[in-house]
Parts: sequence; C-alpha cells; structure tokens
Amino acid sequence: MSKEKNLQIFIAKLNPRVREKDLEYSFSKYGNIKHILIKSGYAFIEYDNYKDAERSVRHMDGKILEGQKIVVEHASKFNFY
Repeated sequence: MSKEKNLQIFIAKLNPRVREKDLEYSFSKYGNIKHILIKSGYAFIEYDNYKDAERSVRHMDGKILEGQKIVVEHASKFNFY
C-alpha cells in the first residue's frame, strides 16, 4: 500500500504567545516553508519537500518553544486553501 508523502506538519500544545515569525524562525532551519497557519494552541506548516517535513518532525517534536513543550507530527491531509 503506497502512501502519498505528506509535506504538511502539525504542531500542538503551542503557547498562545507564539507568532508566525516564531514558527518561521524555528522551522525554516529544516527547509523552505510554503505556508504557515496558526490557530489557537496549534499550527500547520507546509514545506516544499517531504524530506524537510520529515526532518522538522524528527528534530522539533518535544522541543521547548516559548516556554512550552510542543508536539510535532505529520499532519493528516489538510488543505490550506
């Protein structure tokens, strides 16, 4: 069963103070970001490349961002538009 590689990641347990520029600064280290969508307590980021998304999940899951430990995983199918 082949699965389409997901370019989108899901970030949970975000501190309400986190802004788009904070996510861009922390997550752009792993690749070129196409879109960032922030909601209350969570966010979605879409990368240009699956390997970049994979790398960000591997390196950022469990990290502290603005004083709070975040959860980072591949997103379920999500559409930014």
